[in-house]
Amino acid sequence: MKNKVLEIIKLSNKPLKTGDLEKLVGISRNEIQKIINELVIEGKIKVDKCYNKVLGLNKEENNGK
Repeated sequence: MKNKVLEIIKLSNKPLKTGDLEKLVGISRNEIQKIINELVIEGKIKVDKCYNKVLGLNKEENNGK
């Protein structure tokens, strides 16, 4: 599931909220939030904690490194 969420974030051209990802992936909001938290800890994505939005991939991820 983590790879599917990461792929959706990669293909998105706009910031995504947890609810947006929930609809696109088809799993619960709590599971999406756990995956987002893991991806942030791994340094793969950027988030705006004030608005709880996923802003996109970190530069290293965009380059495929």
